[in-house]
Amino acid sequence: MSVTPYLLEHPVYTVFNVAAIPVTTDEDVTLAIFQFVFPIHLVLDTVKEQLFKGRSLGEEQAGVYYGLAEKLKKEYGLDGRACVQRFVCELQRRHISGWSVAGRILTHLFTPHTGGNKRNIDLLRDYLTAQSLGNKEDNVCGLHYQSCPFSVFNFFDARKNITKQP
Repeated sequence: MSVTPYLLEHPVYTVFNVAAIPVTTDEDVTLAIFQFVFPIHLVLDTVKEQLFKGRSLGEEQAGVYYGLAEKLKKEYGLDGRACVQRFVCELQRRHISGWSVAGRILTHLFTPHTGGNKRNIDLLRDYLTAQSLGNKEDNVCGLHYQSCPFSVFNFFDARKNITKQP
């Protein structure tokens, strides 16, 4: 009698984050609900190795930014790098961290953190530039990142507050 090896070679932990956005009529009738699913797959033995190596927050952020940029390019044909930079830029003007826990997480994730580390500064240079452009009073991020045709915030500005009572 033999022992069957594991079907999976690596332990994987997956978290599915779902953002649901209702589409309503002027009479507050829900027509549809758009759901965006953001899966996060963690290969646990790889994470363990990286923890012992001591990856910095800046390295983690650079990985998230580059991964998101590639996904936008591959799935939607957008200039993903410019779209992530535009989001970082526009986020400096919007204080969404006070809106919800999700706002706090997005603000923390998309505000570049270098810790004064030269390697992190090099990895995040373009995103630090986007951050400083967003902090300028007279800046319009869309003009600096014209290769990204839309703003995430324009989508939310067009939606009315469906929880607000008349």
